[in-house]
Amino acid sequence: MRTLKLLLTDKYYRWATLEKFKLRLLSIPTIKHTVAWFYAYKLYVKMRGKNKWEKYVEIKNMENDLKKFYFVAKLIRLEACIINKCSTEEVKEMFNQTKSAILRNEMINEPYLKEFKSWLESIDSSETDYSRIRELINSYTPKQN
Repeated sequence: MRTLKLLLTDKYYRWATLEKFKLRLLSIPTIKHTVAWFYAYKLYVKMRGKNKWEKYVEIKNMENDLKKFYFVAKLIRLEACIINKCSTEEVKEMFNQTKSAILRNEMINEPYLKEFKSWLESIDSSETDYSRIRELINSYTPKQN
């Protein structure tokens, strides 16, 4: 019942459920290999005609985008643990693992995240306010007009 209610009322839960379904679908071996081939071909087409320096810069930009993606994914996971109010031991363990993964991430050492890092170090699994995490996630999310 709670799952149905969340599915109908929370857009983030709907989005996460859809992403979970897509990941399961993409884990089928034939589809997985086809998708990997498609993205490799897209990268090849994008890099064709560029010199070595332009290729290097493009790949570094992709790496930076991937680092941001991983960081935001960990933040979303931490936010989900806080929203779930650490109701079970499994969620508490996930909370602690995610918190330590964020603190180990190199992006947390950026100067503008110093205050967030100190806040994150001080919280425990009984935390109920996730507004700081939501603000940080929104700062990494591109604004749509």
